[in-house]
Amino acid sequence: MSSVRAYAMAGLPVSVRMPDDRMLASHLARLLPEINPSAEQGESVLVEMKGDSVFLVTGEGLTRSFTCHDPVDTACGVTAGLIGAYAIAVQDKLCFHAAALIRKGKAYLIPATYKSGKSTFCAAWMAAGHSIVTDDAAIFDVRTNHVSSFGIPLRLRNSLLRDGPQPLRDFVATNLLLRGPRLSYVRSPDSASCVPGTSYPLGGWVFLDRKVGAQPRLSRLKATESLSQIIWQNFARQMPASDLLDVLRAAATQFPCFRLQYEECIDAVPLLASALERPDEYVLPAQQSEDLGTAFAVEDDGSIQVTETPGGLYLADDRYGRIYFFNPSAGVMWKLAAAGLEIDEAIEVLAEVYRGEAAGTLAQDYRHFLAEIESLGLLNGLRLPA
Repeated sequence: MSSVRAYAMAGLPVSVRMPDDRMLASHLARLLPEINPSAEQGESVLVEMKGDSVFLVTGEGLTRSFTCHDPVDTACGVTAGLIGAYAIAVQDKLCFHAAALIRKGKAYLIPATYKSGKSTFCAAWMAAGHSIVTDDAAIFDVRTNHVSSFGIPLRLRNSLLRDGPQPLRDFVATNLLLRGPRLSYVRSPDSASCVPGTSYPLGGWVFLDRKVGAQPRLSRLKATESLSQIIWQNFARQMPASDLLDVLRAAATQFPCFRLQYEECIDAVPLLASALERPDEYVLPAQQSEDLGTAFAVEDDGSIQVTETPGGLYLADDRYGRIYFFNPSAGVMWKLAAAGLEIDEAIEVLAEVYRGEAAGTLAQDYRHFLAEIESLGLLNGLRLPA
């Protein structure tokens, strides 16, 4: 037997059709506030039981279906699907795969991939007595530049309980909420952390850089160094690609971007906490400071918006809702293709730009580039010669 259960996801009602499994329902109730389902409301996530404590999780908010082997993992999969469904449903907010720390009343976003250490860093931040907005998925209001949380508790891999520094292990043991074979959820020890509906103005961006043997060090980044990671870690679904690129470019240039290098997060937390007391003291070198205001030159032909930076080109394709990045050499090739040059003419230009490169190699590279962008549908909007 299965039934529909509805939950409040950052103020938006979302529903799950799931087996009548008491353990799974109990776990979800600890992670999200349950509400009464609406008769008109469709399910965003479907959970099917495939065996004893084996569940298949599917839904429009997930990029793929996956199998979970215990109720805690399944609850984790359901929340991921519901967050994805939220991203599909809203148009005035972005969802980032990012943690967010609170310091001096502002939120500092940490956009990062899975297993990058952002949840562990959040645990160390909370263990030191600070608050967080979220450790994994953050909401960004494009109208107000405020950051808020889905309200899901801190989630950690169990390897931290076994191998992490003793202060973190003590913190997790004291605040353990749910523990499965692979993942555990941790309560917020303070009332400010992971509160749905509470938003904070964006203070800036922090990019984690864990390296063996590295001493804690914080430095400012140019916006052009930060934009790629900011783009890749958002999962907006409704906003046109060109509008999305405009929003993210503005967020990268209007707010400071930092790189935090460290080996052990518990050693880096005091440095970051102190620095965010006075973030304006971390300024870029004089030779880099102009990049924040002048790095971006934008062209728009109506369907593809091209943003040029010293590091390469970003293409926002509104026809397919995608953003692409071309490194400097690919950016040169794009410009030649967009200018409508014959292939032989373009290769002659490349030979002038990259002197010393064999003509045969340049010709092969350029033809390969044209085939690649054609496979992406990017040639369709260009007036290229036959």
